Amino acid sequence: MRFTMESRGEFKDNIVVNTNGIYFQRSEVDISNNIILDDFLFVETKEGLLPGKITDNVLWGDVKILTGVPVTNCNVRGGYPGESNISETPNFNNDRLILHADAVGYERKKFYTTVSIFNSDLPISELTGRVVRAGQKWGVVRSNDKNILTVWGDLSGEIVFTVLPTYRLAKM
Repeated sequence: MRFTMESRGEFKDNIVVNTNGIYFQRSEVDISNNIILDDFLFVETKEGLLPGKITDNVLWGDVKILTGVPVTNCNVRGGYPGESNISETPNFNNDRLILHADAVGYERKKFYTTVSIFNSDLPISELTGRVVRAGQKWGVVRSNDKNILTVWGDLSGEIVFTVLPTYRLAKM
Protein backbone atom coordinates (compact mmCIF):
# COMPACT_ATOMS: atom_id res chain seq x y z
CA MET A 1 0.00 0.00 0.00
CA ARG A 2 1.35 3.42 -0.92
CA PHE A 3 0.32 6.75 0.59
CA THR A 4 2.31 9.30 -1.41
CA MET A 5 2.78 12.56 -3.29
CA GLU A 6 1.52 15.25 -0.94
CA SER A 7 -1.32 13.14 0.41
CA ARG A 8 -3.16 14.40 3.46
CA GLY A 9 -5.35 12.25 5.64
CA GLU A 10 -5.67 9.62 8.30
CA PHE A 11 -4.59 6.00 8.31
CA LYS A 12 -6.48 4.66 11.35
CA ASP A 13 -7.83 1.43 12.78
CA ASN A 14 -6.37 -0.88 10.11
CA ILE A 15 -4.87 -4.34 10.20
CA VAL A 16 -2.03 -4.79 7.71
CA VAL A 17 -0.78 -8.37 7.46
CA ASN A 18 0.37 -10.70 4.67
CA THR A 19 1.02 -7.87 2.22
CA ASN A 20 4.15 -6.47 0.62
CA GLY A 21 4.27 -3.77 3.28
CA ILE A 22 3.11 -0.20 3.65
CA TYR A 23 4.84 2.89 2.32
CA PHE A 24 4.33 6.56 3.20
CA GLN A 25 6.10 9.32 1.26
CA ARG A 26 5.68 13.10 1.24
CA SER A 27 2.50 12.77 3.27
CA GLU A 28 0.78 14.79 5.95
CA VAL A 29 -0.82 11.81 7.63
CA ASP A 30 -2.02 10.76 11.06
CA ILE A 31 -1.12 7.06 11.41
CA SER A 32 -2.85 5.79 14.53
CA ASN A 33 -4.41 2.78 16.21
CA ASN A 34 -3.23 0.29 13.58
CA ILE A 35 -1.82 -3.21 13.79
CA ILE A 36 0.85 -3.39 11.09
CA LEU A 37 2.68 -6.71 11.03
CA ASP A 38 4.31 -6.11 7.64
CA ASP A 39 7.18 -3.82 6.70
CA PHE A 40 6.59 -0.12 7.37
CA LEU A 41 8.44 2.65 5.54
CA PHE A 42 8.00 6.42 5.92
CA VAL A 43 10.35 8.41 3.69
CA GLU A 44 10.80 11.98 2.66
CA THR A 45 8.77 14.99 3.57
CA LYS A 46 8.23 18.23 1.68
CA GLU A 47 8.23 21.89 2.57
CA GLY A 48 4.69 23.13 3.09
CA LEU A 49 3.41 19.85 4.54
CA LEU A 50 2.90 19.40 8.25
CA PRO A 51 4.85 16.48 9.69
CA GLY A 52 3.02 13.19 9.94
CA LYS A 53 2.21 11.54 13.28
CA ILE A 54 2.65 7.90 14.23
CA THR A 55 0.73 7.16 17.45
CA ASP A 56 -0.78 4.16 19.26
CA ASN A 57 0.23 1.48 16.74
CA VAL A 58 1.66 -2.02 16.78
CA LEU A 59 4.50 -1.96 14.21
CA TRP A 60 5.88 -5.47 14.08
CA GLY A 61 7.51 -5.72 10.64
CA ASP A 62 10.75 -4.09 9.53
CA VAL A 63 10.27 -0.41 10.50
CA LYS A 64 12.16 2.33 8.67
CA ILE A 65 11.28 5.96 9.30
CA LEU A 66 13.57 8.22 7.32
CA THR A 67 11.99 11.54 8.34
CA GLY A 68 11.54 13.44 11.57
CA VAL A 69 8.03 12.03 12.06
CA PRO A 70 7.43 11.53 15.79
CA VAL A 71 6.59 8.01 16.96
CA THR A 72 4.72 7.89 20.29
CA ASN A 73 2.96 5.27 22.37
CA CYS A 74 3.73 2.50 19.86
CA ASN A 75 4.78 -1.11 20.24
CA VAL A 76 7.68 -1.38 17.77
CA ARG A 77 9.60 -4.59 17.18
CA GLY A 78 13.17 -3.92 18.26
CA GLY A 79 12.14 -0.65 19.94
CA TYR A 80 12.03 2.89 18.62
CA PRO A 81 12.97 6.24 20.17
CA GLY A 82 10.01 8.33 21.27
CA GLU A 83 7.65 8.96 24.12
CA SER A 84 6.07 5.84 25.69
CA ASN A 85 7.22 3.41 22.97
CA ILE A 86 7.71 -0.25 23.93
CA SER A 87 8.93 -3.45 22.30
CA GLU A 88 6.83 -6.35 23.58
CA THR A 89 5.67 -9.28 21.46
CA PRO A 90 1.98 -8.63 20.77
CA ASN A 91 -0.39 -11.11 22.40
CA PHE A 92 -3.16 -11.75 19.87
CA ASN A 93 -6.35 -13.74 20.44
CA ASN A 94 -6.00 -17.25 19.09
CA ASP A 95 -9.14 -17.14 16.93
CA ARG A 96 -7.98 -18.82 13.72
CA LEU A 97 -10.25 -21.70 12.70
CA ILE A 98 -9.46 -24.67 10.48
CA LEU A 99 -12.60 -26.30 9.16
CA HIS A 100 -12.95 -29.59 7.26
CA ALA A 101 -15.96 -29.54 4.97
CA ASP A 102 -18.35 -32.44 4.54
CA ALA A 103 -20.03 -30.77 1.55
CA VAL A 104 -19.22 -27.73 -0.59
CA GLY A 105 -21.52 -26.09 -3.12
CA TYR A 106 -21.01 -23.04 -5.30
CA GLU A 107 -23.97 -20.78 -6.22
CA ARG A 108 -22.73 -19.34 -9.54
CA LYS A 109 -25.57 -16.80 -9.98
CA LYS A 110 -25.20 -15.50 -6.42
CA PHE A 111 -21.38 -15.78 -6.33
CA TYR A 112 -21.03 -17.54 -3.01
CA THR A 113 -19.90 -20.91 -1.72
CA THR A 114 -21.78 -22.87 0.92
CA VAL A 115 -19.62 -25.02 3.18
CA SER A 116 -21.28 -27.66 5.38
CA ILE A 117 -19.41 -28.78 8.47
CA PHE A 118 -21.34 -31.52 10.27
CA ASN A 119 -21.01 -31.91 14.04
CA SER A 120 -19.74 -28.35 14.24
CA ASP A 121 -20.61 -25.66 16.71
CA LEU A 122 -19.53 -22.44 14.98
CA PRO A 123 -20.37 -19.23 16.85
CA ILE A 124 -23.59 -18.19 15.07
CA SER A 125 -23.18 -15.00 12.98
CA GLU A 126 -19.83 -14.21 14.59
CA LEU A 127 -17.69 -15.04 11.55
CA THR A 128 -19.30 -12.54 9.16
CA GLY A 129 -16.67 -10.42 7.45
CA ARG A 130 -13.77 -12.73 8.33
CA VAL A 131 -11.26 -13.70 5.64
CA VAL A 132 -11.19 -17.35 4.53
CA ARG A 133 -8.48 -19.19 2.65
CA ALA A 134 -8.94 -22.56 0.98
CA GLY A 135 -5.96 -23.81 -1.01
CA GLN A 136 -4.98 -20.86 -3.22
CA LYS A 137 -8.49 -19.37 -3.09
CA TRP A 138 -9.63 -16.52 -0.87
CA GLY A 139 -13.06 -15.29 0.21
CA VAL A 140 -14.92 -13.40 2.90
CA VAL A 141 -17.56 -14.92 5.17
CA ARG A 142 -21.02 -13.78 4.08
CA SER A 143 -22.81 -15.49 7.00
CA ASN A 144 -22.73 -18.56 9.19
CA ASP A 145 -24.76 -20.70 11.53
CA LYS A 146 -23.39 -23.51 13.68
CA ASN A 147 -22.93 -25.97 10.77
CA ILE A 148 -22.94 -23.84 7.61
CA LEU A 149 -20.42 -21.25 6.43
CA THR A 150 -21.39 -19.11 3.43
CA VAL A 151 -18.41 -17.45 1.76
CA TRP A 152 -18.36 -14.80 -0.98
CA GLY A 153 -16.53 -16.17 -4.01
CA ASP A 154 -15.91 -19.51 -5.66
CA LEU A 155 -14.13 -21.81 -3.24
CA SER A 156 -15.52 -24.97 -4.81
CA GLY A 157 -13.28 -28.01 -5.06
CA GLU A 158 -11.74 -27.35 -1.65
CA ILE A 159 -12.33 -29.26 1.59
CA VAL A 160 -10.07 -27.50 4.13
CA PHE A 161 -11.02 -23.92 4.97
CA THR A 162 -8.99 -21.63 7.21
CA VAL A 163 -10.75 -18.67 8.78
CA LEU A 164 -7.84 -16.28 9.29
CA PRO A 165 -7.22 -14.72 12.70
CA THR A 166 -8.61 -11.27 13.48
CA TYR A 167 -5.31 -10.07 14.98
CA ARG A 168 -7.19 -8.55 17.91
CA LEU A 169 -5.01 -8.04 20.94
CA ALA A 170 -5.85 -10.35 23.83
CA LYS A 171 -6.91 -8.74 27.07
CA MET A 172 -4.28 -8.91 29.76
